[in-house]
Amino acid sequence: MPNKFQNYPFFITCLSIINFKMTTSNQALVVYDESIVPRHFLNLREVSIGDFSLQIIQDWQSIGIAAVLWDSAIVLGEYLHKNPDLVRNKSIIEVGAGTGLPGMIACRLDAAEVVLTDRSLALDSLKKNVEVNSLNESIISVRELEWGVNLKDYDNHYDLIIAADIIYIEETFEKLLETLRHLSSQKNFILLTCKIRYQRDEKFLNLLKERDFVVTRIGYDKARDIILFKITNKS
Repeated sequence: MPNKFQNYPFFITCLSIINFKMTTSNQALVVYDESIVPRHFLNLREVSIGDFSLQIIQDWQSIGIAAVLWDSAIVLGEYLHKNPDLVRNKSIIEVGAGTGLPGMIACRLDAAEVVLTDRSLALDSLKKNVEVNSLNESIISVRELEWGVNLKDYDNHYDLIIAADIIYIEETFEKLLETLRHLSSQKNFILLTCKIRYQRDEKFLNLLKERDFVVTRIGYDKARDIILFKITNKS
């Protein structure tokens, strides 16, 4: 086993190049490449986007994929930084925020309101990321949003809905669609970044189109293989 992996228990038990991680909460099977996995074990990562530098706390071992910074979040954060008018003085909600990078970038870009949402499991880690980056807590908040469950706690007043890498579990698709429909209106839109890994990812995009959403591909990061979609609710 290469020395650079000897401190990672995950690699000690893996014999192949492709490894699998099964989360206990959603039973999601996610594929990883050994060449990039070590960064997911870091407790702290520093990310620079434009003139912003953010510290991202990760907690892979306790929480799993919800507490890891994924490339889709970085791509979305970069897009917002290049298009600050999308968020300046606007109300933003991030769905399935994970580590909250895009939402925190929106806060730095002078959004009027930023709400980072995720399941209860991820909230403490998400709050730590807001705190460690000394963000204005009168603007940015962390709230629980269980897809398809506590939707009554939210309305569709948000100017922009953002999400990164949230379509990997097929069993959640219907609840996610219900959530996006609840939050969206003809007055706002969704920015979604994702890597198309499996046929089911395409299935979700097709489901959006079947449910009166317009899905437009507006960007592609070739180096990271991340696609950016603009999604609008036409109903």
